[in-house]
Amino acid sequence: MKNYNIIVTGANGETATAVINKLLTKNCMVFGLSSCDRHNSIVDSHYKHIQTDILDISVLKIAFNTILDTDTPIHGLINIAGGFTMGQYISSEISNEWERMYKVNFISTLNCISLVIQHMKNNNFGRIINFGSSAALDGMASAGPYIISKSSVHALTKIVSKEIDDYHITCNAILPGIIATQANKNAMPGESTDSWISMDVIFNTIYQLLNSDDNGSLISI
Repeated sequence: MKNYNIIVTGANGETATAVINKLLTKNCMVFGLSSCDRHNSIVDSHYKHIQTDILDISVLKIAFNTILDTDTPIHGLINIAGGFTMGQYISSEISNEWERMYKVNFISTLNCISLVIQHMKNNNFGRIINFGSSAALDGMASAGPYIISKSSVHALTKIVSKEIDDYHITCNAILPGIIATQANKNAMPGESTDSWISMDVIFNTIYQLLNSDDNGSLISI
């Protein structure tokens, strides 16, 4: 995967920042997408930050055209952007958290895949990696909006993998548990972090998928 050109969504987030920094050590060119006008810490000649709204397909098209119109082949798309919420019981009044989670976790992933997939077909190569959730496999009480949105990402991963199998393109999803971010540590003070997923584990899984022909896998980590 040396010298791959890779798009990463949610670029200003803690997880995406760690992934981008590790990709840069592999001599990748990284295009980071976020709602911010610049990255809050990364300054590198192999990193280009693009401000966009991944929930607005018309705005997102402009961002993708900025990348694709340069004749730069995109080898990978890593969909990290997303969100989490809990405290929403099915018996409670339906809140706007259902729509919000559906948008930030599922629609964001769908939009980005839809805009890059023809480019990858034209180049007869691509690696798409989505972020699902291990909790979405078994369910979690009071987290319905999040769980359903991530389950939709899992289903989307399977569907895309079947649509692109003839083009040397793969689409897989990694399903982490609680990620060892500072934000999660601040939100859960006093909790043991022994079982939390480190950035190294996340990147090693991404790295393996970028170099693998596996397709349609949901990989719990």
